[in-house]
Amino acid sequence: MKKLLVLIFCAAVACFALAGCGESKFMGTWETKSMEENGEKFSADDEELGSVVRNFMVLFIDEDGKGTISSYGIESDITWELDGSDTIIIKENDEEMKGKLSGGELTIENNNTTIVLQKRSS
Repeated sequence: MKKLLVLIFCAAVACFALAGCGESKFMGTWETKSMEENGEKFSADDEELGSVVRNFMVLFIDEDGKGTISSYGIESDITWELDGSDTIIIKENDEEMKGKLSGGELTIENNNTTIVLQKRSS
């Protein structure tokens, strides 16, 4: 009986640990890598517009379901939650955006704009 309780406890701990792992890949600061608006593409690698693109959206995801979003220095508080293992729902005031994580990039589609973010290296 004691072994069964230990086994159940270990399984429960493993489940909680794995549930938290999905969140950690979203934690940190993300900056715009590229964006497409109405069919026109812009890249952070562009010599002339690179800094403008990088500062279009900077997203900070904290571990407590909160964070910030800024665009050209104007910052707002956000809340967030996971929707599966690779999708995050970001809420700012009354607006909601979904971001999908794939290959180390977070892609957000909003209206006629697609924004690809990359995690800022520490």
